Amino acid sequence: AVARVYCQPRVISHAKQRTIKVALGCTFKLVRNDAPNATDDSLIQSSLTILKQHPEITHVLLITGDFDYHVLTNQLLQQLKSVVLIGQTENFNTKLVSRVHEFLSVSFIASFPSNWWTQEPQAELDAISRLADTSNLACIDNLLAHIAITKPYQSAAALKGLAQVFSETFPDKTQKLVLARTQQVLSHFRLAAQQVRNQFLIERTDSILSKIT
Repeated sequence: AVARVYCQPRVISHAKQRTIKVALGCTFKLVRNDAPNATDDSLIQSSLTILKQHPEITHVLLITGDFDYHVLTNQLLQQLKSVVLIGQTENFNTKLVSRVHEFLSVSFIASFPSNWWTQEPQAELDAISRLADTSNLACIDNLLAHIAITKPYQSAAALKGLAQVFSETFPDKTQKLVLARTQQVLSHFRLAAQQVRNQFLIERTDSILSKIT
């Protein structure tokens, strides 16, 4: 695969283009339209064309925080692609992040440059696991707050905690209101997990739903 740089001619001179081509081995696509977001639109259309030509692609990694790419993310989700977003924690659009399956910060990747894709925020996962207090049902809301398809590791830890709580307190101590809220959150989460075909999260969610429904 060859990387391609999308830009308008006035942004990078021919001399700089040659230097970049030699250094990175990439190609350039010059966007001669001066309309707002023309370069982004060109990149998005090219991406969709590539995905149409290669339906075997199931995972897409986007490095951006710009909401202009919501059109692309929507298309990817409709095609049941798994979408991971990388961006600056202090400069990203929250609506865009909420639509993808996982968000990773640049600072996190910089901390593990050679194997960031295998890392788990273990300290955070341990903290979530400790929320499972079987003597205090208020912990259920705290665990549910950590369930989101954009954070699969945190969700798995929260699901593990919920399984522990319900295995020890259900049905005697669990109020109907708590059960209803839990069922609503988990049912919604299961649909999201099914959309990205995360069988592990689906099975964990099903095991809890079977206890409370």
